[in-house]
Amino acid sequence: MRKKFLAIMLAMTTALCGCTTANNKVESDTAVNDTTEENRVESSEDLLVDSVTWDDSYDPTGNSDEDNKVYFNMSDGSVQTFEISSDYKIEDLKMVDLDNDGTEDYIISSYFANTAAEYNIIYAYTFDDGQVSQLFPVSGIEGVEDDILYDFQITEVTIDYHTDETVNGLELTSFGKVDGMVYEESHKIIYYQDGKWNLKSDYTDVEAEYEIIMAPRGKGYIDLDDITDNLTSADQYSEGWKVESVTDTYIDCGLDDNYEMVVSVSF
Repeated sequence: MRKKFLAIMLAMTTALCGCTTANNKVESDTAVNDTTEENRVESSEDLLVDSVTWDDSYDPTGNSDEDNKVYFNMSDGSVQTFEISSDYKIEDLKMVDLDNDGTEDYIISSYFANTAAEYNIIYAYTFDDGQVSQLFPVSGIEGVEDDILYDFQITEVTIDYHTDETVNGLELTSFGKVDGMVYEESHKIIYYQDGKWNLKSDYTDVEAEYEIIMAPRGKGYIDLDDITDNLTSADQYSEGWKVESVTDTYIDCGLDDNYEMVVSVSF
């Protein structure tokens, strides 16, 4: 009887030990998985951009089949790659907080020229949580046509005149050419805030230094006072405008046999 009782107790002890071993195995596996996940997250957070390099595939003829490639070489040995048209000659890289989030972004400046003007072309990239993303250019920016070639300049933009709050933005200028005469076609200022690009619609501040106005030729001579009156009464942003100069050259900008005169206005 005693031997039978001991056998039963031994069986129960073995069963209990088996259960404990299985539980430890599950807990151990869970700990390994948690540690792996934690290491993965830490690795993403610790990933840095070691350097930025690019190919020089510039082809001024515009006949190249290959784009310039920009390489973001990461601290773990991986590479994140972006493309820039080979029509543009990449010139330099600088760091500017273009999206105004307190962290500097990667700004690549490139050069392009045609018969109208020379252009500074900007490509901007952000880096967050191990991932590089293209900040500019992107489609869908209000007031900015995707098929228009602009010259880009980084500028400070006043967004609140009461507090003098300024942010970094871009000044965009496009040019036209008719009958050999080059003229400024449009001038815009954009800035990044609240997760998107915004068009600065108030052009009465000092950031917009000048604009080209096409004034119809109604007479055979130039009457500066008459032009000034017509300009300041015709436009809603006329307050503070001052006519800087008036040329005696008329061009058919609209190609409709109606010749216009170029007037340079500061405001």
